[in-house]
Amino acid sequence: MTFKPAHSVVQAPGTEPTKLAFVLHGILGHQKNWRSFARRWVAQHPDWALILVDLRNHGLSSGAKGPHSVQSAAEDLVRLTETTGIPNAVIGHSFGGKVALVFSTLCTMEQCWILDSIPTVQSTSAKEELRVVFRTLENAGAPFATREEMPLILRAQGVTESLVLWMTTNLKRTEVGFDWSFHLDHCREMIEDYFTLDTLPILEEASSDIHFVHAEKNHQWSPELLKQLSEIHPKVHTHKLNNAGHWVHVDNPDGLRQILRPFFT
Repeated sequence: MTFKPAHSVVQAPGTEPTKLAFVLHGILGHQKNWRSFARRWVAQHPDWALILVDLRNHGLSSGAKGPHSVQSAAEDLVRLTETTGIPNAVIGHSFGGKVALVFSTLCTMEQCWILDSIPTVQSTSAKEELRVVFRTLENAGAPFATREEMPLILRAQGVTESLVLWMTTNLKRTEVGFDWSFHLDHCREMIEDYFTLDTLPILEEASSDIHFVHAEKNHQWSPELLKQLSEIHPKVHTHKLNNAGHWVHVDNPDGLRQILRPFFT
């Protein structure tokens, strides 16, 4: 059976939207990360329906065959369009940003939004920061006897409270206890591919309007990179989101909506 990622549709009650957007979460996330944002969005833009996707090996999207890469995740979305139709837009956060970029080369759409996702090969410090997260989760000893056990274990390993809170949203009940809602080994393969994938060639040949939203507090966005993006192609645009770190939809959702609004009206 051909794999298609799990998804849910968010639209304003009693409406018949005429436009469709895919929304893609980051690594170790799931579609529910974006549900609150999506509900507020469609209430303000009832002509749009948002498809919240669980990327392969995340949430309810299990059973995909390898290789587990950005390209594979983008090809999954192409198969998803057989069910949903081709979207007018795709919005991808972090890991989902590179998936969105690759997907934009496989399907013709109006616009592609990349939320705080560096398009080049990742820096050594950024790679190591995420690798530490993966090692910590691997050593945490899932599954856990109770939902409350996991935060205690992560805190004992010195994990930041923000990461602990994030991980509490990634537990699922199983027959043997509470386990992660993602496949850790396959996700590791996916993030290592993300680290080394340079998507600048995609931007040089952009056919859709491509918008980068860079968080003010994410210092990976160097002046040199932003200048390069501003000059790479007329269809590539950059937008600064003030008062936000990497979790743009949590740190400043109103600011993010304000940036998106003119292009979705």
